[in-house]
Amino acid sequence: MPMYFFDVLERDGTMTHDVIGVKLDGPHQALDAASRTLISVLQDEAMRHPEFKVQIVVRDDTGNEIGRRDAYVSRSDQTD
Repeated sequence: MPMYFFDVLERDGTMTHDVIGVKLDGPHQALDAASRTLISVLQDEAMRHPEFKVQIVVRDDTGNEIGRRDAYVSRSDQTD
């Protein structure tokens, strides 16, 4: 079973590299896992930071990027 790594591009532009990885059946499962992780990050960060961007870069065990998942949150204080 191949290993996949999930690097996180922080809102300040720094990249946190996953050095542990996870064994998964294939790239589709890795991208699904990245999407689930992104949802968790959104739930944790959205209330603390009115605006932020996060990106998860998925790599395979050879170091090749297989895809990205990203989100941008912007809170508007405008009233109608």
